Amino acid sequence: KVCLGVVGYKIWTRDTDGETTRNKRKQLPITEKESNRWVEGYQIADGVAQLFPDTLVICVADRECDMYDLFSQADGACSHWNVRAYQNRSLTEKDPDNKASYKKVWDHVSTQPERGTVSFHMSERKGRAERDVTQTVRCARVELKPPLRKFEKMKPVSVNAVMLREQNTPEGEKPVDGL
Repeated sequence: KVCLGVVGYKIWTRDTDGETTRNKRKQLPITEKESNRWVEGYQIADGVAQLFPDTLVICVADRECDMYDLFSQADGACSHWNVRAYQNRSLTEKDPDNKASYKKVWDHVSTQPERGTVSFHMSERKGRAERDVTQTVRCARVELKPPLRKFEKMKPVSVNAVMLREQNTPEGEKPVDGL
């Protein structure tokens, strides 16, 4: 396989007039939020995948893109996506230990069988010492519970969740984990 490169990007500047508070932004539809750029980026990737059906197109994004709006748009689309999780989302399945609550994706995936390990050398970075890291890999197909929205009713979305968790973290160091 050959990486063909980037197919789109968007440059933006946040409006600093202070009129829109965080709580007000949370109530807006995705099309009126600055985070809609992630959905637009995925739509570009999916458009490329439709034009070139024999090409594997993957939209890669960091934690800022951990948005249900993207997951619901990507469900059943042509291109693939890989998003680093920011939040421990609820699953559609009730928590057997607390019937008033739902299972959480991190908790569920952490109980799955180990699928293998990944090892790499991590260079020194802010707050972390240079070291060799070995992570266990666990995965599961999960169904995410949609968020409650005043302006729309969303459907559950099935995703593949892959967890990487550091083994034998040195004392005093923060583990290198991710979903």
